[in-house]
Amino acid sequence: MRIFHGKLNKVLGTNFSFNEPFYESITTDAVEQFQKKYNVGAPAGEANLATRTRLAEEASKR
Repeated sequence: MRIFHGKLNKVLGTNFSFNEPFYESITTDAVEQFQKKYNVGAPAGEANLATRTRLAEEASKR
């Protein structure tokens, strides 16, 4: 959870603290935003394998 939020912070510039619950609406919204921006499948807000893999790739570039 901390790693996932940290990667979203790095790639999207979100401001997740590391003690937030994993899937609240703000996490879903951020995942949908990422999916739309990076064209990762249907933007459903679900952190599926394709989304997590692409997020890790983009975070490693920064």
